[in-house]
Amino acid sequence: MSDLKSKLITISAILILYFIIFNLFGQLGFPIRKDETHFWPTSLKFSKDWVPSIDLLKNYDELSTPLSFIIFGTVEHIFHGGIFAGRLINLILSLGILSIFVFISEGKNRKYLFSVIGVLIYPYFIACSTHLYTDMIAAFFVLIGFISYLNHLNLMSCLFFVLAISSRQYMLAFPLGILIFEALNLVRAQNANLMKPIAMRSLYQFIACLSIIGWVLFWRNYGPGLEVAKQNISTVSFLKLFPDHSLYFLSCLGFYFVIPESIFVKRNTFIMNLFNKKAIIVSISVFVLFLFFPPYQNVNYNIPTMGYMDKLFRLFGGDFIRMTLFYILALIACLRFLAINLESIFVLSNVLVMLKSHIAWDKYLLPLIVILWFLNAIQDKKSKTSSD
Repeated sequence: MSDLKSKLITISAILILYFIIFNLFGQLGFPIRKDETHFWPTSLKFSKDWVPSIDLLKNYDELSTPLSFIIFGTVEHIFHGGIFAGRLINLILSLGILSIFVFISEGKNRKYLFSVIGVLIYPYFIACSTHLYTDMIAAFFVLIGFISYLNHLNLMSCLFFVLAISSRQYMLAFPLGILIFEALNLVRAQNANLMKPIAMRSLYQFIACLSIIGWVLFWRNYGPGLEVAKQNISTVSFLKLFPDHSLYFLSCLGFYFVIPESIFVKRNTFIMNLFNKKAIIVSISVFVLFLFFPPYQNVNYNIPTMGYMDKLFRLFGGDFIRMTLFYILALIACLRFLAINLESIFVLSNVLVMLKSHIAWDKYLLPLIVILWFLNAIQDKKSKTSSD
């Protein structure tokens, strides 16, 4: 079977799956629920005019940066399609992400099949594809920004990362990760001819990172001031960090990515190195962090459970069993990404950003899941993104 024919069959299968999902979710006409109950009214505020007022941008009733709400509001302003239209945008974008996986991959190894499956079994991908949430728009912008970076389209990469950060502040992790990666390359570069393009790529990613400062200065806070005060966000204090949220993020990474990857791609050689010196140091370090910062539940938030994985493990017993499982998952995630390459640095940058997250939630893994499985789909190119 030719590579093109295989890809077309895969796309056809995805389209059939999406048709089934579309109907299972009531053709996206189901009642408003969960965070949609406040996301949709916010989107309606942005639908009243073509250009939102400064007052609205400073005082809308959400913590996230506003671009997703502007997009939902603009679509409503033009088409008056109700919440259905906003949900449809997310469904189309998620379909676009999977299509990119299929068509951008090279060779006849069809690794994109495992990448597509890997993304689809992450439950928040379909959940965010069918609801009026901001995550899919942000993840799509991150993916396009990353592809632009890989193709040396520095300005385009910068612009899409700025758009991603303007949709969700947490997307800062991706230009930050590339900036760290390129800084390491710059330190290692011995040829002056190599240093200039590295410096240029670094500059554009630095500009993308600076966009978060623009929003902070605009609001004089980490989000719209009134909403930050209303929700009493604990991480407003610059020194307030939540290591337990980062540890839970690592546990989710082990559960939702490392285990499926080990099954699908057989990439589990890191387990064989469990008793080398580096692995022992990592094991002890993660253990100590879990002793001091165990992710028992969300603190200062009215929903104590942290997501599907947390709810699942609560069925198995008490906190000791749950923390043990979380530790094992976080450890295998650390061992899997115990290297100096771009994907590992993306994990690091996301973990650092999660220190400032006011809640822990499996859903925050979504853009990283997309990027990691995308890298798997283009593994023939991945050597170009390694810093060996």
